[in-house]
Amino acid sequence: MKQLGFTLPQIRRVLEEEAGRSPTERWTHAILLQVETIGKEKKRLGLLERMLHTTLRTIELRNDVPTEELLLFIHALQSGQTGTALDSVKQANV
Repeated sequence: MKQLGFTLPQIRRVLEEEAGRSPTERWTHAILLQVETIGKEKKRLGLLERMLHTTLRTIELRNDVPTEELLLFIHALQSGQTGTALDSVKQANV
């Protein structure tokens, strides 16, 4: 189950908790939750990839590295504000 992305506490929870459910129901529920988590991560990574490509285009178009804008972009990424980071990069392209 570790190869499927489950942590040990998650595996323990499926094995010990969810009283009243059959093992099949517990594992089905756990796997569906894992699929949902992976979907969210894929979406986040896709957005990050688009932001990086947009940043590369900005650098190529300007033939310059906009240091201040890149620092703002990095800060927004680190704080989890991926939408804000993407908006700031798009505005830099205008």
